[in-house]
Amino acid sequence: MREVKFRIWDKLEKKYSKEPYWNINQDGFISYGNAEWKDEAVLEQYTGIKDKNGKEIYEGDVISDGVQEATVIYWRNGFCISYKNLKQIPWINTIESKHGHTRYEII
Repeated sequence: MREVKFRIWDKLEKKYSKEPYWNINQDGFISYGNAEWKDEAVLEQYTGIKDKNGKEIYEGDVISDGVQEATVIYWRNGFCISYKNLKQIPWINTIESKHGHTRYEII
């Protein structure tokens, strides 16, 4: 079973939040510290997979296999790789190595 964790992209500050404690209320607002947003923050989920350098891959990351770039998205109950101008390709175990890393690199 994969580890479930998230990170928050702060659109106003244009950086990831370092705040360890945050909350999502019933209206979809994300809050931490004294800040509260709905459209200014993006919640991104960890895929449970690491890139070829051991960095954790999250939803929204741009990755490359050395030839093409793609964005990691959550689609149809799973993580997929979305290439520009191509259909979505399911994120399946075949992209993982036996060591839990992929041939992809976060760029």
